[in-house]
Amino acid sequence: MRTDQPDNSDSMPQLEKHADKRQYYPQLLLYSLALGCLYYLTGVISLTAQSAQTGITPLWLPSGVAFAAFFIFGIRHWPGVFFGMYLISLDAGIPMQVAFIAALGSVLEAAIPVILLRHLGFLPSLDKVKSVFAFTLLASILGPVISASIGILAFSYFIGNLSAPHATLWFFWWLGNSIGIITLGAFLLSWHRQWRIDLRSFFELILLALTLGIAVYMAVTDAEKALSVLLLFLATPILLFSALRHGPRGVTLLSLAALMAFFITGAWIEPGSFNRAEINYLIIDIAYVAVAVFTGLIVAATFAEQTQYQSLRFRADHDHLTKLFNHAKFMEYLEATIASAQDKTTTHYLLFLDLDDLKTVNDMAGHEAGNRLIQHTAEIIRNTIRQQDVAGRTGGDEFAVLLRDCHWDFASALAEEIRRNIAAKPFQWGNHAYDARISIGGKLLDDSVTNAEKTLSAAEAACYQAKQLGGNRAILLSRSA
Repeated sequence: MRTDQPDNSDSMPQLEKHADKRQYYPQLLLYSLALGCLYYLTGVISLTAQSAQTGITPLWLPSGVAFAAFFIFGIRHWPGVFFGMYLISLDAGIPMQVAFIAALGSVLEAAIPVILLRHLGFLPSLDKVKSVFAFTLLASILGPVISASIGILAFSYFIGNLSAPHATLWFFWWLGNSIGIITLGAFLLSWHRQWRIDLRSFFELILLALTLGIAVYMAVTDAEKALSVLLLFLATPILLFSALRHGPRGVTLLSLAALMAFFITGAWIEPGSFNRAEINYLIIDIAYVAVAVFTGLIVAATFAEQTQYQSLRFRADHDHLTKLFNHAKFMEYLEATIASAQDKTTTHYLLFLDLDDLKTVNDMAGHEAGNRLIQHTAEIIRNTIRQQDVAGRTGGDEFAVLLRDCHWDFASALAEEIRRNIAAKPFQWGNHAYDARISIGGKLLDDSVTNAEKTLSAAEAACYQAKQLGGNRAILLSRSA
């Protein structure tokens, strides 16, 4: 009797693949449908503002939606953008052929920059100057160039006579899409992964946004253009302040506030209101705000990079536990100080300090308590020395202090003050208090000292001499020999 059963192991991956496809395509369809609805909705909003602005649309939000969606969720959701733009075009009375080509241009407008930016390693947080420039050039400039060029070519070929010169319409098309990407697109990119914000920053951003929105609204609707320009100039300092305080996310949030002010102006103000200032001025105002947003993003990215660089430098030069200089950085200062003593006009002093009771604390309370004792000691040292002096952690419970431009008598008094301050304040851990004592050795730095390592070793030897005498004392050599 045969008991062999057919081996179905090879068919299992195929079944899993088919199951994944059954889940993948409905999800893709759902996301594309949601993207299409969002694209259509923002398009309707943009066209509403356009209708009140005598036929000119310098604000096109869907471009920002499409770019952010392609970058965050993938280009595979392009049907949502295509059909969203197609429906918007049909609702606007555009012929089907032109609507089809315009929809294709909208897909390419977002897809091509996303492909190029991903190849360049673009960071959506916009906290790098390189990323801001790449985003601006490829997404906010190149992408709209593609869409505007395809759209105007389709209009001129299928419709022929247009209401304005081709170059003018192309510029308005490009500007509107560019504004949508650099404002709404940048906002969605910078906020999608980190949307939380503390309450104080939230209210500060809301206040800045209201101030900027009111300034833009008054600038656009003001009858006297000189005052309008002055009001619009407020956009730059407000955006720069937000860049320094809140980074790229703050800039993009305020850019939306400015955008909303333009929409409110266009949707609620009678078209005749713009007769007091030609529509060209409105285009200039919008372009100015776009430049201010770009400037704010550059400043925010530069400040973020500088902050990150300073943080990296701090971690490289400082001990992570005590925040004092680490051994390598302290030795750099020591070598430079020894070199400055060769002019025979100045003398310095080097202190070497070693805790007497760390082992007792570690054995009785654990290494976490020992680390806290080291931090406690470092804080006392930092608060006792002068601003011009240099303190470092050279080992586990060992510290070094470089007293610049001083003599033995001052160094002796300061060493005694450090020892006394540490001994006078027992270390508290839980319900127990532990003695905190330290031994100190010192070495004079004058023109006879030439080697940093030997100098540190001499100060260390004096410190261990103090330990052998019972600790909790300072022995400072009054001569360099």
